Amino acid sequence: MKQEILTALEERVVTRIREGTDELVSLVTELVACDTTARDPGDPPRDEVKLQQVLAARLRALGADVELFEPEPIAAGHSPTIPFDLDFGGRPQLVATLRGAGGGRSLVLNGHIDAVTPGDASRWSSDPFKAEIREGHVYGRGTCDMKGGIADFLFALECLAREGVRLAGDVTFCTNTDEESSGAGGLALVAHGVRGDAGLCAEPSGFDAWVACRGYLIFTVTITGTMLPGASKGCWWSGRSRQSSRSRRMAPRMGSRRSMALTAPPSRQCGAGISA
Repeated sequence: MKQEILTALEERVVTRIREGTDELVSLVTELVACDTTARDPGDPPRDEVKLQQVLAARLRALGADVELFEPEPIAAGHSPTIPFDLDFGGRPQLVATLRGAGGGRSLVLNGHIDAVTPGDASRWSSDPFKAEIREGHVYGRGTCDMKGGIADFLFALECLAREGVRLAGDVTFCTNTDEESSGAGGLALVAHGVRGDAGLCAEPSGFDAWVACRGYLIFTVTITGTMLPGASKGCWWSGRSRQSSRSRRMAPRMGSRRSMALTAPPSRQCGAGISA
């Protein structure tokens, strides 16, 4: 296999990144300290504003045009992936653009700032919101998915600037909320006009380059039925039994589509709920 040979400029940039490990870890630590746990409907904002402002300040220092905005509320049923009312009060999205020298293709760098709940904190060996380094690894909620990746993108841009590198095309750095809960933040960025000739997302992939991923669809089926106790004797019909039977019939069809060669096979989750 032919060994890749870096140019002198590339070597300088790589060296600067390598020598800046402590600074990068410090940035990751600052982001992890912001509690941006993915919300359930109705949850109040957490540290989303604080985290986005940390990023915005560093991007402005690079000369980027920075915008923080709160999208309009989304009504239940407006989107096939968001089956509940959702507002963005206290949860801004960030879009920052570094203008290129001209004549080059544009690049979008994207990441989500929310992270799944740390769960039972007593089962952690360290505080999930205080990043800790052990044996060369940084431990904390969101270090992998995906505050570490967001910090990598930002630090790479800073290192390029410190070496006097200005790319030919524009770079759009954008971070959104609500990836873990609904995907609403990413949709909001697209609706806001974020576009690029190419894009990189900081999702953890074991350092493999993924060029495609599966989408998803959430849908709600409402069935009218007669409410009866589950312990009723004999054969009975209710909304629950009908919904369950229909879910069983739908499930094979949901997974019958042939998967794309670049993605994993389709998966499905079916559930039944009762409202009196």
